[in-house]
Amino acid sequence: MNSFENQAGILQPMAAGYVSLVWHPGPAPQEAIQQAFEQLRLLLQQTGYQRLFTDHRLLSAYEDELIGWLLIDWLPRVVPTRLLLRVAMLTSFSLAVRPQAAYLLREAQLRYNLSSRYFAAEQQADALDWLLQPLPPAASDGRL
Repeated sequence: MNSFENQAGILQPMAAGYVSLVWHPGPAPQEAIQQAFEQLRLLLQQTGYQRLFTDHRLLSAYEDELIGWLLIDWLPRVVPTRLLLRVAMLTSFSLAVRPQAAYLLREAQLRYNLSSRYFAAEQQADALDWLLQPLPPAASDGRL
């Protein structure tokens, strides 16, 4: 299984059955962030893993356009198709990023029924414990 790294962050499939996405410190071009998400989609397809651990501790901010792209383009390609079912996120040290991340996870849950939860920066072990809990069976309408 391949890892991927660019200006935005590093993606690694983990033997425990999830993909780890750790964002690099500081701002990254939106194209690099989108490229990381597209590589994440490919890793989810290749591995069959349906869980994502994402470390936002050093992320500086999302642009509004990126949040829109995630909600309108990327998430509809990975959640309804059951490529991604659960996300655990370590919150950013940046106070500006926290409400953006909370909004994104809340909207993903409301729109696509994505099971997600964010954790304080120092709660990595709790985040992974939650992430690796058994997934519920698929509902008859394809939603969790």
